[in-house]
Amino acid sequence: MENLPINNGSGQPFGLVLYETSICSGGQLYAHVRDWAQVFLNDTRIGDLDEDTFDLTIPQIQVSNLAVQVKGIDGNVKINGTLLRNFTIYSLDLKMSFFKRLRSATWRHAPEHYLGPAFYRGTLKAGSSPKDTFLDLSVSKPPLPL
Repeated sequence: MENLPINNGSGQPFGLVLYETSICSGGQLYAHVRDWAQVFLNDTRIGDLDEDTFDLTIPQIQVSNLAVQVKGIDGNVKINGTLLRNFTIYSLDLKMSFFKRLRSATWRHAPEHYLGPAFYRGTLKAGSSPKDTFLDLSVSKPPLPL
């Protein structure tokens, strides 16, 4: 992420990055990522990669920055030993300007089923003296409509 050609050459220090490419066949995916990545095929999540897992089966890669070290794809991405090229890179630099645009965006009701990475908006009413409050965002339950 820090090596992306954005922010006057300084890269992206935090946020999310989507790496997307087309493939012609299935097979064994090899990619080394720094931190953590979710792998999607045609909008369906097919697995995860982390710094200790290099192999999976097929790509369209989204990488999330969880700490302060260098993040993102580190090196080549291959399927069955064939180098994947021509990635389109979508940078979501989570700066205040991004959140201002997100706040004024047109929101849709949450889908009945999980469709992949998304931003959700809702309201949490924690009462006058909240205690140990948390949100369960597991994907096993569909989100409630707004």
